[in-house]
Amino acid sequence: ADSTAFHAYPLWIANYGVSQPTVPGGWPTWTFWQGSSSGRGPGISGNVDTDVFAGAEATEWHGVRA
Repeated sequence: ADSTAFHAYPLWIANYGVSQPTVPGGWPTWTFWQGSSSGRGPGISGNVDTDVFAGAEATEWHGVRA
C-alpha cells in the first residue's frame, strides 16, 4: 500500500532496464537509483552496481559531504 510514513527519508531504489525508475507511493522522488547490478568498472574483475545520485556534487547527505 502507498504510504507517506517514510517519505522524509531518502529513497534508494533499484529499477533495472528503464530510462527512469518508478517511484513508489509516498516518496516524491528518488535520491539514489541502482540501474544495474551487472555494470563494469576499470580495475574490477566482476560485476558492479551502477548507481545514479539525484543531487548536486556538493550536497550534504546525512552529514556527509558527497
